Amino acid sequence: MDFTYIRPATCGVLLLFGATIAIAQEPANLGELLDKGAKRLDASELKALLAGAQVSGGILRSGSRLSFDNTFMIDGKINGRFYGLPVDAAPGMNGTWIIDERGQLCTQTVSIAFGASKGCSFYYTLNNVYYAAQSEDRGAIARMRKVVR
Repeated sequence: MDFTYIRPATCGVLLLFGATIAIAQEPANLGELLDKGAKRLDASELKALLAGAQVSGGILRSGSRLSFDNTFMIDGKINGRFYGLPVDAAPGMNGTWIIDERGQLCTQTVSIAFGASKGCSFYYTLNNVYYAAQSEDRGAIARMRKVVR
């Protein structure tokens, strides 16, 4: 078989794949998301969105390939798993969640992979897609969140 050239149909598939990746890319930061018209969810909107929902997405750290899949129970408990760790151990985690007076989701969790941890994030929506960012700073990382009820 001669691999010295790529067939035109293969080029078309590769170009289409590349365009699909470019369209699906997340914004680089919160400023980019806001410039596109994103709206921050207030406390009541965020509680209505998360209570009883399963939420998944990437960890809010630059360069991280870790992701999670969590269930936010109505009683303020949270449980789920992390993915992307070496050997893809997908360790479980559990803890609690609240929406604070500033409208942030704040969690306190415990997992084998990370021990005890706390974190807060703001949620935004753009074109029926949800995003999270750890601060309101325009340079903050913004990552997509899939929310399933």
